Amino acid sequence: MSLTRLAVQRPITTLMSSLVLVMLGGVSLSQLSVDLMPDIQNPSVSVITIYEGAGPDEAEKQITRPIEQNLSSVSGIEDILSSSMEGSSTVRLQFQWGTDLNLAINEVRDSLNKLRNKLPEGAEDPYIRHYDVADRPILYLGLNSDLDPVTLTQLTENQIIPQFEQLEGVARVRMRGGIEREIQIKLDRSKLESLNMGVNEVINALKQQNINQPAGNYEEGHLNLHIRSEGEFTSLDQIENTVVREQAGATVHVRDIAEVVDGEKERTELTRMNGQPGILLYVYKQSGANTINVSDEVRKQVERTNKSIPDMNLTIRVDNSQYIRQSIANIQEAALYGMGLAILVLILFLRSFRSMLVIGVCMPLSVLATFTLIYFQGFTLNIISFGGLALGVGLLVDNSIVVLESIFRKREDGLDPITAAIEGTEEVSSAIVASTLTTLIIFLPLIFIHGTTGILLHQLAWVVSFSLICSLFASLTLTPVMSAYWIPEEVTTPHTGWTRHWFKLIEGFHHLNYQILLKLERIYERILKFSLKHATLTGFLLLLCFTTTLGLIPHVKTEFLPKTDEAAINVYSRMAAGIQLRKLDQQTRILEQATIESVPEAIAIASFIGDGADDADQWNRTTLRIQLLPRSERERGIEEIRKALDDSIGPIAGMKVQVKAQTEMMLMRMIGRRGGGDLVVQIAGHNLMAAQQIVDQVVAVMKQTPGLINVEAEVSDKRPELTASIDRAKAGLLKISVQDIAQTLETTIRGTEATLYREEGDEFPVVVRLREEDRDQMDDVQQVGVTTATGRTIPLKNMLSFQPNEAPVVIERQNQQRILRV
Repeated sequence: MSLTRLAVQRPITTLMSSLVLVMLGGVSLSQLSVDLMPDIQNPSVSVITIYEGAGPDEAEKQITRPIEQNLSSVSGIEDILSSSMEGSSTVRLQFQWGTDLNLAINEVRDSLNKLRNKLPEGAEDPYIRHYDVADRPILYLGLNSDLDPVTLTQLTENQIIPQFEQLEGVARVRMRGGIEREIQIKLDRSKLESLNMGVNEVINALKQQNINQPAGNYEEGHLNLHIRSEGEFTSLDQIENTVVREQAGATVHVRDIAEVVDGEKERTELTRMNGQPGILLYVYKQSGANTINVSDEVRKQVERTNKSIPDMNLTIRVDNSQYIRQSIANIQEAALYGMGLAILVLILFLRSFRSMLVIGVCMPLSVLATFTLIYFQGFTLNIISFGGLALGVGLLVDNSIVVLESIFRKREDGLDPITAAIEGTEEVSSAIVASTLTTLIIFLPLIFIHGTTGILLHQLAWVVSFSLICSLFASLTLTPVMSAYWIPEEVTTPHTGWTRHWFKLIEGFHHLNYQILLKLERIYERILKFSLKHATLTGFLLLLCFTTTLGLIPHVKTEFLPKTDEAAINVYSRMAAGIQLRKLDQQTRILEQATIESVPEAIAIASFIGDGADDADQWNRTTLRIQLLPRSERERGIEEIRKALDDSIGPIAGMKVQVKAQTEMMLMRMIGRRGGGDLVVQIAGHNLMAAQQIVDQVVAVMKQTPGLINVEAEVSDKRPELTASIDRAKAGLLKISVQDIAQTLETTIRGTEATLYREEGDEFPVVVRLREEDRDQMDDVQQVGVTTATGRTIPLKNMLSFQPNEAPVVIERQNQQRILRV
């Protein structure tokens, strides 16, 4: 017994089965996560090593190169990329698509374990970080308040961030722009000199007199008591009264040689929102969480937070879910339009409302059943899966139309509705199965494509295949059942009242449509007769059209992803390496003002200055992120706004500016591709001077190439520095270690964290540093003394010599060669 015969003979079973599919589809639809793109896992891991005090050259030589050589034997590696910068090394391993990352990470970990003892003594153990596309913020929250910056930062860390991190679907919240509290010990150089005292004595005294330590257990009767000593500082007065030295009956306290200040940590970055200082919070979602649901929960929490803490104003500055909502809504709208046009075509050609409704029922049934398969396949609702549904909507009706036409023809032959439904469907079943399979054969091979393209097309192929299979099932079962029991042999019921006028209008429309189709049929008949009579000419014309089309293919523009209006523009700027943060901020304000005046469509402008720019290792750069009104609410397109802003930004002394519209950056970030430009030229080699000459030539040629804009070499800036060389012979004679000399120099200039001060569960660094007026000039720095083992204090200038130098800010490598990019 065929499937169709079984369905028609058991209509209740068929209808209930269809209803179950509809219910499963509805439940599945409500459970599916919504995101912009499919869940993409880029097969890459990073090995990060912290090496405090090392320059880029030293980090490359002692950390990066050994790690690269050691990990090059790991199986499945496609590329090895690395960045060596001051104080750290990052080696990124790009694996082949399809690699089992868990096995790869275990192999990387085993290789690193063999290397640990060969790394320099001051380097921390390397740690592995796996890149996850979910590790990107979905919302940016701006926080402003009249509270002092330190209090606001503590309030944010202790109260606001935990509230958001407790929300379902939120992975973490990152703060930018906060000002941290720091207990500063500002040493007076003249007093240190008068007491013949070195800075290391102060550091050691603070460390030794700020400690809580367990003493063990003590048994008393039937009790086992735990004993511990409490010696940590509980107030700033205790820090001031800390004894540094006792000599000849005199006691030297911290207050005698320094000023203890409850201050702020020196800032290496500045963050502003719309030109006003504030704190920015990045909200990250958990992998697999519904982006739209997480965004809605965050919005509710923002309202609750503003009500519970009246002294501050928390607002949503950027919501990336809006772009996702708009993209999904556009595809849904296109799918609905397609479904509506398909139904309109059915009305025109079938000329039967009941027949149209039969197909109108099969279409949503196939779509809902497809949602069930999407859910069990583990997919999400995104522009790819919705695009597959939109593509499949037009294909869904084909099988049902063929079946209905066959059934009507059987009725015209005099068969009853049930027999006509069975025989008509069985007669064309082989044809529609073959037709569906030929379409499936086109899409199914996309499932086996690897790489980024394969990931993007994988869901598209599955969804189209799912929808076609569901359509085939519906056309072989539900369509004949409904035609047998719902479409009568002929309609003879008289119509009265308003229905009479309505059906007259419909009959008139059908008559007009019939006349139009009849004329088109006659035209087609004449064309067909001409083609058959002049077969050679017809073949020649078809061949001409084919070859002409082939000739047009090279002129069709191609790109990896289509340009989209993401309602965001980024303005990147940089100044000379080594520029002071104060000067960088001053020039950035000029850039901000020009942006505010030129972009009235901006709803938020976030400024990241110094260490807060995109590259944490390049403190001479700034980034302005401009969030625009949605495209439907503004007249100018994003590229028009970008060009106008680029033209309006005049020359800013010492600053290079680049304006980029965000047209595909979100998609590129989600698939883990490197940004920087549509076209990247890479020059590799060990001789950077020769590579730099080639880069200059490439830049000159590309700037003259039509169609290219924003041509810029990604060359690491040279930062001016003073290299302090230690005279080991003199240091040895004076019984002073190299470590003591280096630490004294660090304490004098940058400051050294001696210990921690704890208050109400929070920890704050206690930093020992020379006061500002005693380190304004390098001559003052060289006068600071180092205490010898015999108690003498020797000035740094007796053991140090300074030479001016230039060093790269970052050294990039690929496959164990230095690289430069354009």
